[in-house]
Parts: sequence; structure tokens; C-alpha cells
Amino acid sequence: MLAFDFRRLSERQYSLATDQSFWNFTSAFGGWVAAVAVEALKADVEFRGEVLTQQMQFMAPVTVAEIVVDVELQVRRSRIDFWRVMISDTDGKLMVTADMVAGPRSASDISFNATAPQVKAPEYYSKLEASAMTPKWLACFDQYMVEGRPGKINEQPRSIVLLRARSNQKLNTAILSMICDTPMPRIFFASEQLTFASTLSLSTHIYASKKQISDADDNYIIVETDSAAIRAGISNQQVRLFSMDGVLLATSYQSAVFR
Repeated sequence: MLAFDFRRLSERQYSLATDQSFWNFTSAFGGWVAAVAVEALKADVEFRGEVLTQQMQFMAPVTVAEIVVDVELQVRRSRIDFWRVMISDTDGKLMVTADMVAGPRSASDISFNATAPQVKAPEYYSKLEASAMTPKWLACFDQYMVEGRPGKINEQPRSIVLLRARSNQKLNTAILSMICDTPMPRIFFASEQLTFASTLSLSTHIYASKKQISDADDNYIIVETDSAAIRAGISNQQVRLFSMDGVLLATSYQSAVFR
């Protein structure tokens, strides 16, 4: 179960033990780090509204047992606030930053929603199973591959997965930000060779309201992933999360290096 037992060090500084169940092989899963940043921000006494965007920079892998999380309010406007969350080790080495925007959502008569992929029930598709050869965090989710062939050269490095967290925790913005980092690296769909990738930057945008997130709870999320470019050791990844009834919940854009 996803839980964050923050220990307050000062007004806007916390320590937190890394959760080994949300580990890759030798470092913390980037989606877990993204969720940490969201929860640390929401715990701030001056936080208001909802998390709207999150821009993350991964400068070093999180390989330590304990991290230090600093929250900084950079600019407060009438409705929108700009924040920075910094994640370091206990010696002060900066590993990850997250620039975040929060505020209330406004009512509007103007509305558009991208069309969600057509999918069948999860049981119709092949289940992605966690094993000793896969990152540990995969065991925290049920996933079914709708489209895409990992480990093969696909005409387009596109995939569609139905995903649901196995814990009983309610769907929220932290879990949505985590899910945005669950897709396999796009190089897995562009090569037959096993190639490892490391995220440089991850930009997440939450479009769903609290009610829309609540309505999508306890069901599968449609994770549609594509790439605009894979070349010269850098890979682009674009993700869209839809509820099963077709509501666009969030999008993300990621750049990773591979070798």
C-alpha cells in the first residue's frame, strides 16, 4: 500500500524512508518519487486548490534508505501558487527537483476531451506479470497489454495498457503522477535488444477534477503511450491516462537517456 510517513524536521523540511516495495532494481521507482513530491506539497499548511502540473528533473538515482524533502513556496498569486520540492540524501546531495503549480479549478462552458482508445475488459488481454527479471514496483499493479509488443521492433513505439493499483488506497493526484511513469521505456518497442534507460525529465499535467478522479477510483486506467523520437541516445515518451468511461485524467511527457 502506498503510504508516506513524513517526519517533520522543520516547518518545510521532512525526512522519509524509501519504500522498497516501490523499487526498481537498485534505485527508487521514479513514479514513487513523483508521488512523494505531490504528498509533501499537499502536506504544507499553505497548500491550496489542487496540483495542476509537476515538472521533475532527475539528477541522480534515489538509492538511499532515507531521503530529505524540502518544500518551497516560490510565488503566490491571487489564485495560482508556484512551488518547488527538492529531494536530497541525508548528506545534502540533491537528487530530484519538482517544480509544481497548484490552485483551484475554474468552471467553464468551454470543454474538449481527447478520444480514449477503444478497449475491452482486462481479462480479454495478456496480463503483465512481475518476476525476478522485472522491477519490484511492478508487483504493486495489475496490468494488461492491449496494444504493443515489447521486445520487438514495432512500426510505431506505441502501447496501450489497462492498469490498476493493487492496494486499497483511493485514487488521487499522487497515484496519477505515479501511474504516468509506469509505461515501459519506448526503446523496448523499437529494439529487440534489452536496453536500459534513465529518466532525465518528467512533466505531468493533471486535468481531472477531484470528482473525476473519485469517479475513476476502483477501476482500471487506460494508459496510452507513444513516442515522437528515439535517436542519439535520447528517447521521448508521451503518456495519456483515461478513465474507463473516456475522461482524460492526466498527460505526461518524458525524456530519457539510453545506451
